[in-house]
Amino acid sequence: MAERPEDLNLPGAVITWIIKEALLDEVNISKEGQSEISPSASVFVLYATSYLHNYNEREEKNAECWRRCLSHEENRV
Repeated sequence: MAERPEDLNLPGAVITWIIKEALLDEVNISKEGQSEISPSASVFVLYATSYLHNYNEREEKNAECWRRCLSHEENRV
């Protein structure tokens, strides 16, 4: 388990990748902006992972559930 809340933050490269995927190519975010986005992005990823884990335990106990949940991302507009 993490000893400090900062230990749960995502690496900077992952934050940069998430930002680049979410925004247009012409948009730039400063280092300060990235550092402000980092905690909330980390909390969101932890929440989503926890939700999928709980869903998997409740509904199905196999990898098919994970594939179905993650494929939903590919089908969005």
